[in-house]
Amino acid sequence: MRTQTRRQFLTTLSLAGAAGLSELGLGRKSLAGEPPPETGTIRVLYDRVTCIAPLVLQELLRAEGFTDIQYIETTEEHIRRADAAKSGFAADIIAHGEVDFARDFAPSLVLGMNAGAPIKILTGLHLGCFEIFGKDEIRGLADLKGKTVGTMTANAGDRPLLTIMASLVGLDPNKDLHWVTDPSLQPMNLYLEGKIDAFIGAPPALQEIRARNIGHVIASSITDRPWSQYYCCMLATSTEFAHKYPAATKRARHPEGR
Repeated sequence: MRTQTRRQFLTTLSLAGAAGLSELGLGRKSLAGEPPPETGTIRVLYDRVTCIAPLVLQELLRAEGFTDIQYIETTEEHIRRADAAKSGFAADIIAHGEVDFARDFAPSLVLGMNAGAPIKILTGLHLGCFEIFGKDEIRGLADLKGKTVGTMTANAGDRPLLTIMASLVGLDPNKDLHWVTDPSLQPMNLYLEGKIDAFIGAPPALQEIRARNIGHVIASSITDRPWSQYYCCMLATSTEFAHKYPAATKRARHPEGR
């Protein structure tokens, strides 16, 4: 079973919006003339991030010929296992054969590939969705030096993304930032209570923080370049599923030919 390398992933990432995966023939044309899916059953990682709409997706997938669509919940045990493996949770869950398709931030999928997860990146899903909030005295990313920063998990995209961003402004993320990543500590609540200095969040967390009007946005992938120009979330499947069920993979990637 072949695992996609980082180089292959970056090549796929640059081409995903225009041409899709040439290996699987995943173009943007209508799939009306394509064969039906080889399997009627797919398992999708249930995603509570509001960038994704599982209920709408379910109807689109049914229109593509899938009759048994199963949503698999992420548990804290999944996250702990992925953190221990230094992998993003979506890649880890796919690697363990528990789901067929999952979404995650691009850096987390790279972490999964580094950890040996046999996954394929199918497409970019959407552009910016995360924002970094900080106390009023923190004016930019460089001001995070020596500060405590909360993320939802260690490897599910938010920390890797902030690690990249902090590095680009001259910080050493491992030495200059104090991380709170354990979900059981509820990092967002710690930020809202003023107990930590900053928090990186995706929907719906960022909307809740905005509504509470606590602190302010110090960086946004929604509006700030270059982050707003890149896919933040990608769709992945297992290498085995893509090779065994190419027609199903095409249809799951672009429901109703979209």
